[in-house]
Amino acid sequence: MATLSMNQWILPNTPAEKWSAVAAQTGLTPLCCKVLCARGIDTPEKVEHYQNDPCEIEDPLCLADMERGAARIRRAVEEGERICVFGDYDADGITSTVLLYSYLDICGADVRWYIPSRESDGYGLSLSAVEALYRDGVQLIVTVDNGIACCREAERAAELGMDLVITDHHQPGAELPRACAVIDPYRRDCPSQFKCLAGVGVAFKLVCALEEQDPRVMLDEFAPLVAIGTVADVMPLKGENRLYVKEGLAALPYYDNPGLAALIARCTKGGEITAQTLAFTVVPRINAAGRMESAESAVRLLTCLDEGEAERWVDDLCEKNTQRQQVEGEIIEEIRQMQSQHPEYFGQRVIVLAGEGWHKGIVGIVSSRVVDRFAKPCILLVPDGEEAKGSGRSFGDFSLYEALESCADCLSRYGGHKLAAGLSLPVGRIDEFRERINDYARKTHPTMPLPALRIDAAADFGELTLENVLALEELGPYGHENPKPNFLLQGVQVEGVYPISDDRHVRLKLKKGGSTLFAVYFRVSSQEFKYAPGDRVDVVVTLDLYQYLGEQNISIKVKDIHPAGLSPAIYDEMALYQKIELGEPLDDGEFARAMLTREQVALCYKAALYFGPAVGDFVLFYNKMAGKPITYCQMMLALNVLAELGILTVKREKGKVLLLVNRGQKADLNASRILRELTAKRTAALCI
Repeated sequence: MATLSMNQWILPNTPAEKWSAVAAQTGLTPLCCKVLCARGIDTPEKVEHYQNDPCEIEDPLCLADMERGAARIRRAVEEGERICVFGDYDADGITSTVLLYSYLDICGADVRWYIPSRESDGYGLSLSAVEALYRDGVQLIVTVDNGIACCREAERAAELGMDLVITDHHQPGAELPRACAVIDPYRRDCPSQFKCLAGVGVAFKLVCALEEQDPRVMLDEFAPLVAIGTVADVMPLKGENRLYVKEGLAALPYYDNPGLAALIARCTKGGEITAQTLAFTVVPRINAAGRMESAESAVRLLTCLDEGEAERWVDDLCEKNTQRQQVEGEIIEEIRQMQSQHPEYFGQRVIVLAGEGWHKGIVGIVSSRVVDRFAKPCILLVPDGEEAKGSGRSFGDFSLYEALESCADCLSRYGGHKLAAGLSLPVGRIDEFRERINDYARKTHPTMPLPALRIDAAADFGELTLENVLALEELGPYGHENPKPNFLLQGVQVEGVYPISDDRHVRLKLKKGGSTLFAVYFRVSSQEFKYAPGDRVDVVVTLDLYQYLGEQNISIKVKDIHPAGLSPAIYDEMALYQKIELGEPLDDGEFARAMLTREQVALCYKAALYFGPAVGDFVLFYNKMAGKPITYCQMMLALNVLAELGILTVKREKGKVLLLVNRGQKADLNASRILRELTAKRTAALCI
């Protein structure tokens, strides 16, 4: 019986005297100081440094091969050679393409751009694309946000007499492609100290090197594009990246780009532009072009000069984004059905699923949704003839790239980062791949990580004020590694659950003492919401601002919910239960924690009678037995025993767990295979 996992909440441990002292010395609000201290910014000096970050952009020439790459491109411009900027179909690749293409066009270069079709070309420089560019008279290819893995394609370009300059930010393999220059901060021999650039960050530094100009000056021209690409590729918002996003957000309202202005206006409706605006409204629309069809419409939008044309391209992107949402929902529904057909796939350390006809451009997003739901790394594959292509997502310290590297001999192609990767492999090797990657996970991570949700501060309803939210906004921009602050509301009662947006989300009425507030829980329908009015919960929320009738108001968004007072010990018990489900060896201490008594099985039976049939989920059911002599792992094993003996039927409906007691059904616990096997394994282990 697979159990859904959950986020592991990491609570702050900041003494009140520390944050109150910082508040007294800086004049910041106590809530701001709680957040800063929780993040290690716990002295007035550190606060000053954070607020007025004197970040310097590292010299572009610190990137290996930058000087050689810039020299080759300059020569091509001066001699009138035909140049192609070869990009990628995601928002980072699109902004990288637009940035470099626009610069070279201003320089008077004979330049064009090419972004591959996700469907027909696949990711990165392909042999067919090289041949097509050769026929078009291209003499120099400059890749942006791709190319580090294109060794065969680089050889073919050289055979045809074409030169190649690669700019990328993905992990290189053992061999670098044959090129005039390979510019990638992750090259093992690259002396650059700031590695975590987006593809657009590398492209920006190339333009700075070409112009031989101070990057700070060049930001005046390109900061918005660099900001969008950096946020889109979920780069850490620290050091240079924080500067790029901060400067880009400040420049966006005045940026002379009709296409981007039209897109921003459509997304914000006159509201404030934040990093969250980019991440959740602007970037999905840019990405939708490459996901659903061709990225051409996004590039056309960002390079057009006419306002009317810009509006038409924005219409096109918004329509594609709506299509993307519909297709995403269809795939998610198929995966829900798969869970009942192949529960064993969902019980493994790494979830690997394959679906005929799934949209290749959407599986990356959906894999993120599966990660959110099951708290496990996920890879989704789309078989097409003899080959399957797919995308995966991970979290914590489980590197998806290293996991794929361990299976390289059964893959046709792979690439990416620690937390996101793409791959292709023969259809006939999917089962082998599933087994191999899970074997790798078992060996390298005996206990798989849970997604960590770091909480910055506990808060009372009275602290959720407009003054505090305005002060918190000054600590931005927020993003990866500098996330929007998470606040814990403890011991809250659910008063009401209201569906919104055709029941794609819910609006919750929450009460504590004599105070109430409303919060929105996105991507959870009223049918999927596991709690009922009257339930006491702990809620993690983020705070935003929105404008209504010219006035600023607070928007409260739910990040996660746990039953009130849930014991932190449950995380270890979940990990133990997963080991048992996967048939992995246990040590004696683990056996002792897992062994069941007749009384514990009876306790679960009575609890199912009393609290069932609708129990929300297993964690909520367990929390209702708080104080009883049973662990979460023992409870799950007891439910398995009851189900095995026909005393209990476990069902799922819309993500909720139903425990249906078959009254009158009697059985001998000694007949349970589960109990016999567990006892036999422990006995065998003790005899070794």
